[in-house]
Amino acid sequence: MIRIKNLDYRFGRKKVFENFSLDIRENEAVLITGSNGAGKTTLLRLMAGVLSPDSGTIEYGQALGKEPKAGIGFISDQISLYQSMSLQEAIDFHCQVHHIKEFDAAMLAEAKLDRRKKIRDLSVGQKLIFLLSLVLSTQPRLLLLDEILHAIDPYLREICIRHVLELLTLGRTTLVMINLNYHDIEYIPQRVIILRNNAIALDQPMDSLKDKVKKIVSKAEIPGLPTFHERQFADCHEYFVYPFEKNMAKNNCEVFDLNLNDIVTAFIGGEYA
Repeated sequence: MIRIKNLDYRFGRKKVFENFSLDIRENEAVLITGSNGAGKTTLLRLMAGVLSPDSGTIEYGQALGKEPKAGIGFISDQISLYQSMSLQEAIDFHCQVHHIKEFDAAMLAEAKLDRRKKIRDLSVGQKLIFLLSLVLSTQPRLLLLDEILHAIDPYLREICIRHVLELLTLGRTTLVMINLNYHDIEYIPQRVIILRNNAIALDQPMDSLKDKVKKIVSKAEIPGLPTFHERQFADCHEYFVYPFEKNMAKNNCEVFDLNLNDIVTAFIGGEYA
């Protein structure tokens, strides 16, 4: 679906990506995460075509056709809508531009949004629900979501997640999402990518992630482990290990499973150590 090859990108004097490569497969659901400043939002904007690389290539699969942008649905971390329009006016304009014969207003009904209301009078969560309903109405082949769930209440969040999942079940959409709140979305991604220092620090299928990342606690030091973060206490050492191998579980140590939140927190913690 997307092939990024040898990409370089600078923002002013700051080098964001250098010789960066990544493949996203068709119909895959991918979570990209990492610390602030790791390049997550920039990467998503490059995928969306909002930004252009300084060098390197971004190639799109045949599913997106000759005009890839027409098949991309992108919601950035900054919601952009015509504030002076009513919801109905915005829907009519959107349907005309995208040649949509019948607009699915199910999300608006669940969120109890009045179509006569002006967009500027909506809350942040309501604007997000409305924007997502517009984007999903085009049934995008590539859906890019930039950390949009943190600003809305649990009920609206559940509506968003459910409708995204319904689109994914049709088997025609590739999802790339950025998120720092994992409890609500941990069951969505099939693949997790963690960026660190503007490069890929971890890239694992979700079903094998917890087998590859472990925490080892030992009273004695264990040299030679592939640790990405470690902590020392008065009575023990904690090692966060990737990739984990069974022979690393030596005598007098304990091995702990980690959930997605623990894994990402440890990777980010390693940057501050």
